[in-house]
Amino acid sequence: MKKIFVVYDTPFKGNDKEWLGRCLKSNAETYRICEIQSPATLSRLARKGILGRLMVQFFIICQLLRVLICSGKEDIVLCWTVSCSKVAVKLFRGPFKRKIVSFGWLTPNHKNISGYKNVFRRDNVISVVNDENNIQKYADLCGLENTNRIVCIPDTYNDREQFEQPSFNDENRYVFCGGMNNRDWETYIKVAELCPEISFKGISLKSSWDNSLKLPSNVKMDFDTKVDFYYSCMKNAYITLFPLNEDKVSGLINIVKTIQYGVLGFITEINSTKVYFPEGFENFLLPFHDSDVIAQRIIDAFNYSKDEYTGKVEVLQQFLTDNISPDATVKRLLAFLYEREWLKA
Repeated sequence: MKKIFVVYDTPFKGNDKEWLGRCLKSNAETYRICEIQSPATLSRLARKGILGRLMVQFFIICQLLRVLICSGKEDIVLCWTVSCSKVAVKLFRGPFKRKIVSFGWLTPNHKNISGYKNVFRRDNVISVVNDENNIQKYADLCGLENTNRIVCIPDTYNDREQFEQPSFNDENRYVFCGGMNNRDWETYIKVAELCPEISFKGISLKSSWDNSLKLPSNVKMDFDTKVDFYYSCMKNAYITLFPLNEDKVSGLINIVKTIQYGVLGFITEINSTKVYFPEGFENFLLPFHDSDVIAQRIIDAFNYSKDEYTGKVEVLQQFLTDNISPDATVKRLLAFLYEREWLKA
């Protein structure tokens, strides 16, 4: 039986990507699914200086050597991170060539063109992006003649976390904003100034905060908090607001978790955020840097009746379930692999 290997960047315990292996097992029944865990959460390890980054490379090499020993030429290796893919293309070549599916490609950075070319130009690699516009961007940067080895698959959610009933709080209502990058905090503060009767809570990294920003009295900011506290603030919000600074993939996990928590969320309209909102929900997609328009939409949302609020959340939750679920995500990936004849029925 041919195999599909899934190389994670975390241990099995606490792995929020376990849906990938689980859904592959139920949708690719003619293949054996082999899941390879990491001994540590690599994203955390990478933040611990040079030694941490060296350990990341060491762990990835160990994972891929295990795959190499247990796999054959017709087997497929799914690398969850770009870092894993970059090592895989160097290791799986010549007599050790394997088919690689490379996840994690966000908005391209022109400083990393050589690194992109090493992956995207390989005929044994299919790359997964989460923004349709980025397919052509990568093709142009890497000088590809066509885009038949790049597929767009929107980010999904962890379906081990239950969808919660819409929370229509009559007391202690506030607008929540948070995130590590590409947040337009200046616009967020301007919106708060235009809505003096509404409370705003934000969470940011101190290292990326602009200390020249002056906070109005209705804005409370926290910095460098623990993840549990961050998501608790999101979960207890009346609405969330994620204004973005520029058109690059960001905020997707936040808007998806907002909907899972039964909270209404607003985010800047870019190609990668539009896919999470059905027709008729255009007002939840925001223009760049337009504090007047955003403030009015916040005020309108605070005037929703309970039925209006809960009805909109339920529509959004159903839309995610039907279109962006882990099962739908894996089926979209498998369909592409069958189309490219990487998989055989």
